[in-house]
Amino acid sequence: METVLDCVVNYIHDANDRNSFSLVSHTCYDVDAKTRRHVTAHLCYATPLRCRQRFPFIKSLTLTGSPHIVNVTSSPCNWDHNVNPWVQEIAASFKRLKVVRFQNLVVHDSDLELIARTRGEKLKVLEIDSCSGFSTDGLLCIGKYCNHLRILSLENSSISEKDGGWLHELALQNTRIESLNLYKAGLTKFNVNDLALVAKKCSQSLVSVKISEHYDFIDLVEFFGYAIKLEDFGGGRFGNNNAFVMNHMNGINQFGNNNFVMNPIAQRDKYRDFKFPPKLKYLALNHMGRKDIVLPFAHLITQLDIQYVYDGGYNYRNYSLIENCPNLEILYITAVTNDTGLEQLSTYCKNLRKLYATSRMGHVTDKGLFALATGCPKLECLHINLSSITYYIMAYIGMQMKNLMDLSMVLLNKGVRKKNLVLDKCIRTLLIGCNKLERLSICFEELGGLSDESLKNIGMCGYNLRYLSLGYVGESDAGLLELSFGCPKLQNLVIKNCPFSKEAFDIFRCNVPSLRYFEVQGIPRHCRYLLEEDQPNFKQIV
Repeated sequence: METVLDCVVNYIHDANDRNSFSLVSHTCYDVDAKTRRHVTAHLCYATPLRCRQRFPFIKSLTLTGSPHIVNVTSSPCNWDHNVNPWVQEIAASFKRLKVVRFQNLVVHDSDLELIARTRGEKLKVLEIDSCSGFSTDGLLCIGKYCNHLRILSLENSSISEKDGGWLHELALQNTRIESLNLYKAGLTKFNVNDLALVAKKCSQSLVSVKISEHYDFIDLVEFFGYAIKLEDFGGGRFGNNNAFVMNHMNGINQFGNNNFVMNPIAQRDKYRDFKFPPKLKYLALNHMGRKDIVLPFAHLITQLDIQYVYDGGYNYRNYSLIENCPNLEILYITAVTNDTGLEQLSTYCKNLRKLYATSRMGHVTDKGLFALATGCPKLECLHINLSSITYYIMAYIGMQMKNLMDLSMVLLNKGVRKKNLVLDKCIRTLLIGCNKLERLSICFEELGGLSDESLKNIGMCGYNLRYLSLGYVGESDAGLLELSFGCPKLQNLVIKNCPFSKEAFDIFRCNVPSLRYFEVQGIPRHCRYLLEEDQPNFKQIV
C-alpha cells in the first residue's frame, strides 16, 4: 500500500491537495511527511522543531512574517519575526535544503553567514525579499560560500550598504546564475563591471536581472553585450541623474560656471548605438526617457512594469509604448490611470491577463471598465482604483470576465456613499458570473460601502474564495455572521475599519474551519483582542 501511495503522492504538487491527502489516514500522513519537498511556514505560529519532525526531507523552505514589520526592530502583537532559530535548524538538520526564501522578516548578517557556511555548497535559490536587519557584509558571505546559486533575490529589502565587494565575490564564485534581483533594494555601490562579469560568466544561463535606477543604461552596454539570453530586465535610467539635472536647472556646472548649457543633441547621440538584448520580453522601467530604444522590440514584450515611472500629466509616453505591445500579458502601472488609458489597453492589448492599475490620482469610471471588459476578456487578475461605478458595469464584468481569479477594487471618492450603494445590488451578480474568483478585495474610504445583505451574498456566492479583504463595509455583526455561513474554502480574511465585535469574530472563526489567517485593522479599541492560542494552525493579528 505504501509503495502505491509513494507513486501517487509524487503527482500531488498543490499544498492544499497535499494537506487534504495527509488527513485521509495515518499512512497517508506518514507518506506525505516523508515525500513533502516544499514547506511554507508562517513564523507567527510555526516552530522549526515541529517542521523538522514533520518534514525531515524537505528541499525547499519558505519563511514568512507579518507584511507590516519591514524596517522595525520589535514585533507588534506578538508576531515572531526572529529568523535565527530557523537558521540554526537549517544549519543542523535540513541537509537536503536547496531553496531558502525569507519574506517580511528581520534577517541578520550572522544568519546569512551561518546559512552560507553550512548550506552554501548545495544552495541554489536564496530569496530575501522585503526583509531588513542585514548589510552587505552578510551578502559577502553569500558570495564567498554559495558557489552554485541559480537565483538570488533581494527585492524591496532594506540593506545597510557598506560597499559593493559582495557582487564581485558573487561573480567570481558562480557560473550558473539565472536570476539576480536587486530591485528596490537601494544597492548603488557595486561596480557595473562586476555586473558585466556576472553576465559574462553566466552568459548561457542568465535570463533575469533587476537593479536600481541609479545606473545609466550607457554604462550597462558591456553587461547587455554579454547577457545574450536575457529575457527580464528591470531598473536603469536614461540621461543625467537628479543631482546633475538640479545643478543644470540652477545654472551651475562642476566648474562653478553658471553659463553652462546642456546639449540635448549630445545626450541623444550617446544612446544612438545602445540596444537591449534580442530576447528581452519582461521589462521594468523607472521612466520613459528613451521610448525609441524600446519600440523596436516592443512587439516581443509580454510583461511591462512602469509603476515607478514618475512622469506627470496624462502619461502619453506610457500609453504610446503600450500601443506597440500587442502581446502584452501583464502590466503594472500606478501612474495616472483614466478611462482613455483603459480604452487604449482594450484596443491594443487583447491578450492582457493581469492588470495592476492602482493610481489614487486617476479618474476611472464605467466607461473605462466597459472598454476593459469588452476588449480584454482574458483577464485573470484586475487590481484597480475607481472614482465611480454603476450596477450595469459590475454585471457586465461578471458576464464578460469569466477567467477572473483575482479582483481588487478601491472606491476612492469620499462622501459618495450613503445607503444602498450600487455594489449592494450587484455583488451577487458579479460573483455568480466570475465563478473562478479565488481572491477578492473590496475597499471604500468611509464606512458603509457594503451592507450586511452584500456580505451575505459574498458568503453565498463565493464558492472558490480563498482570500477575502474588506474595508469600511458592513453595518453590524449580522453581516459578518452571514458571511461566515458561506465561503467554504476561505483561508485568509483581512478586515479593515469594519464595525464588528469580538463576539462576531469568535463565531466567524468557529463557522469557517478552513480559515488559517485572520487580520483585523482599525476597529474600535473595545473590540481589539488577540485570539487565544487554541488552534496551532491559526493566527489573528490586530
